[in-house]
Amino acid sequence: MKTTIKILGKRGRITIPQDIRRELGLVYGDILSFASDGESVNIRRVKICRECVSVPKDSTKELYDFLDELPPDEMRKALLHLTVRWASLQGGVASA
Repeated sequence: MKTTIKILGKRGRITIPQDIRRELGLVYGDILSFASDGESVNIRRVKICRECVSVPKDSTKELYDFLDELPPDEMRKALLHLTVRWASLQGGVASA
């Protein structure tokens, strides 16, 4: 595992190195959670929809039905995420 040293900015910001973003598949608009044990920080990508329930694989529920049932704020998050993801797959958006 490669170690990279970064300096925390005066506003508390830090950039995740590009090679790590690529390795993890992180793209602009991804939602991340941070947890600390007092000595280290664990960063995870989280689901857009906090209220989602898993749908059985044999379910006939369509993607559009699922999206239509999202609350407006979750619809907006899904739209932004998918727009950025689609654009990055088309080569139109550089990684943040």
